[in-house]
Amino acid sequence: MGGPMLHKAKKWILSGATAPASKSVAHRMLIENGFILPTAKGFYSLLPLGQRVIDKLCRILDSEFQKSGAMKIGMPIVGTKQLWDRTKRWEAMGSEMIKFEDRQKAQLCLQVEKIWSTPTAEEMCTDLIGQLSPLKKSQFPVMLYQIGEKFRDEMNPRFGLMRARQFLMKDMYTFSLDSESSQKTYQKISRVYERIFGEQLQLADDLIKIDFNDFWGAKRREIRPGREAEGDQKGFCVYPRE
Repeated sequence: MGGPMLHKAKKWILSGATAPASKSVAHRMLIENGFILPTAKGFYSLLPLGQRVIDKLCRILDSEFQKSGAMKIGMPIVGTKQLWDRTKRWEAMGSEMIKFEDRQKAQLCLQVEKIWSTPTAEEMCTDLIGQLSPLKKSQFPVMLYQIGEKFRDEMNPRFGLMRARQFLMKDMYTFSLDSESSQKTYQKISRVYERIFGEQLQLADDLIKIDFNDFWGAKRREIRPGREAEGDQKGFCVYPRE
């Protein structure tokens, strides 16, 4: 009776490797139990078990946010200098922005995430909305999100996936008619995150919520587990922006 189940389990499990020394308990366990495998400093391959976890988390995010009225999209990870010049942030981002030229000498950048300061695809998403036919008032608020790979030039990659150089991130962009409706959307999205952590991930009794203003003056809320092992301080964090 156990034969088919054992075969199915073996299909997904690859032997874990020996984890390097790390203060992060989660980092060591993920490597030793066959979820991830380091390929270079700050870079990891997802093994079958790790990929299944990521796939399940993405399904939860899609389900909960689409129930709230959000729409999933996909945007390029590369932006043009012309687009970023319109918000005067091509130069303002300084060394945090990774810039390069293509074969035609067009100046481009990676729309990456530096948690505390650099935005992701605000310029591109706003431009996307601007190119559409005029929206009716009844269509607002417009809530768009994407889930995709991101890269950051992390100065000190450590703690495994918590401070990796490449990672999967969900980022969301909302458009409202006025500041009052924008605040309502912010609160609505915050409740979606709380439902995900509470009902879906069963972490409701072990969450700390911190409200603050970020570098740009926008309101944010950080949600993280209350009991954290040393090196795992960046556990689950979400940053809904107003």
